[in-house]
Amino acid sequence: MAFQKTEIGTAVSTDPERARSAIADAFRRAHGFQGRAAALLGVHEGTLIRWISKLGMRETLKKIIDEAKAAGRVDPRGRGATGRPRSAS
Repeated sequence: MAFQKTEIGTAVSTDPERARSAIADAFRRAHGFQGRAAALLGVHEGTLIRWISKLGMRETLKKIIDEAKAAGRVDPRGRGATGRPRSAS
């Protein structure tokens, strides 16, 4: 699902399900890399973090990151969907 920067920003407020789908898709395409997902959406990483919080997506994105980790593709800094370092488990 391709969005222009202004479209995704509008969707966060007006069509949250569409925005959730686009953000989840970007995370999958970015193999869990938060910065890359933000770039795919055409927004700053901080904006993406706010949207994730507003849309209540942390758990969903953690699952996507865990899938990427299981496949051997994960953010080398060990950062998860919240942008903070993940705890060692």
